Amino acid sequence: MNNIDSFSEREQEVIDLLVQGKSNKQIALHLKISNRTVEFHLSNIYSKLNVSSRTEAVLLLMKDVPVATQEEPVGIPWRESTVLPNDQSPYNGEKGEKLRRTLMKKRTYYLIGSGLLIILFLLLVFVINPELNLKTFFPEVAGENSDGIPVEVATPQEDGAILHTVEKGQTLWSIAAAYGITVDQLRALNGIPVDSDIIYEGQMLYILIPPFLEPDGTPTASFFVQTTEDENTYVKELDSSTLTLIVKWFYIDETRLYLDLLVSGYPLPEDFSPVQIIDLQNIAVHRADGSLIDLENATRYGGVGGAGGEDTQEGEIRFFEGIIDVGLPSPPDEGLQKETYTIEIPIGGEVVAEDGEIRTLPVESFSIDVKPSYVGQLTFTTNETATIDGKTVTFKGIEINPSDAAVLFCVFDPQGSQWLPSINLLYKGEAFRENGLVLTEGDPDTQMCYRIYYNEPFRFDPQDDPQTTMSIWVGKLTETQPEILPAELVTDVQNDLEKLGIEFNYVIGDHGVGIEVIKKPAGMTREEAYDIIWDALIADSVPEGNLIFHLP
Repeated sequence: MNNIDSFSEREQEVIDLLVQGKSNKQIALHLKISNRTVEFHLSNIYSKLNVSSRTEAVLLLMKDVPVATQEEPVGIPWRESTVLPNDQSPYNGEKGEKLRRTLMKKRTYYLIGSGLLIILFLLLVFVINPELNLKTFFPEVAGENSDGIPVEVATPQEDGAILHTVEKGQTLWSIAAAYGITVDQLRALNGIPVDSDIIYEGQMLYILIPPFLEPDGTPTASFFVQTTEDENTYVKELDSSTLTLIVKWFYIDETRLYLDLLVSGYPLPEDFSPVQIIDLQNIAVHRADGSLIDLENATRYGGVGGAGGEDTQEGEIRFFEGIIDVGLPSPPDEGLQKETYTIEIPIGGEVVAEDGEIRTLPVESFSIDVKPSYVGQLTFTTNETATIDGKTVTFKGIEINPSDAAVLFCVFDPQGSQWLPSINLLYKGEAFRENGLVLTEGDPDTQMCYRIYYNEPFRFDPQDDPQTTMSIWVGKLTETQPEILPAELVTDVQNDLEKLGIEFNYVIGDHGVGIEVIKKPAGMTREEAYDIIWDALIADSVPEGNLIFHLP
């Protein structure tokens, strides 16, 4: 049994949402806290449960922890959690409810006016050209008759598959429109996160997965494999359904193993909507000589499962993605990237639903032979040290995959204080902000070490040389802040930033505090204004904008 009393109140709230199958982003929105705070709570929960992955935690917690199902409205971006004092207004400073009502009225008028203009525009278009309809209009706009990059539709291959090569300037929207499918379908077919629109030039996108039919048009009952430059696709027949497994990316070196899988077509019960159906815990990887790579004792940096596409009565294909990202306990021999590996992948088994229900589904296993997708070094270790205002920071290394990366970074303060690093990943001259971080070593008297994650919108091109295209930029170190900042501090910052053309409200709610941007200078994004406001509000922050570490 798990000792619930050992968890803080906030950790118990995170647990309630975790066992419901909520993602980190959903947990952050539900509790109105930052993604970074969610990562910290999950790290502490895993440590107290003595588990190393999300799936292990869910399966263990579902046996002992009651699930809270009441949803709360999501409003503005939030930081830490707290409870509103009875004698304090939810709006600090002198900016208040009057401005808020005025803005809401203006927004309503703008929305009504914009909607009428769009309707009028469409009516004029269809009157001028009656042959257009909604299905052909949008491809027409996105295709050759638009001012954007024309999308040339690819012809089906011999096996029936349709693959599109992304050209410079093309977008998910224009590609989906040209092929007459939705953006969500395009994301699901290629394992692109539901809230990401990032693609890169030269990327191969599936428009249609091969049907694998016999000459008479009936599905075959045997096991198929199709290999393209970027993917391995495997198909089985299961209960009159076509079960498809795609190995999106497989990488292994002396220190870690990364495996990205995509599954669709599993015959699910009509009343059951699982979070994932790939049994990540029981995947086995064998070397060419038959020896088993020890994943049971590996350090699991990430093991995620998620659903894409739509599960509708119209029969939309639903995809599930599973990622294994582990540090190997004992390094394999040299030459491991040139071998062919046999990977056993079970689909089904004990599965957690989106509502927290657990069911045992029939297990269908794939046994496939796969070569690593990339031959070369994508794990870099170093020990570069610098000093920031008396605090010692150390760049420990970086781990790279096509769609995500992890920076290893430590901070030591001789005073024993805990500092959180804000680090941008620099790639091809562009700075990418972190999506979250996990504490790996937590002793302020020695050093605090973190794994800092980058995924959306980071997209690493495997043809690049990471050592020449990547570095990190330490933006600042931030000490732990109180949950509610003093009203006097908020008012002073409001007065100072008003001179710069920035106005905001510091809002205190039942479950957190947040910043509401009211006014900003022309040309400044809301995100840029938010960062300026938050940096001004943080009293214990060490700015450092020019500290850059390069790969070894």
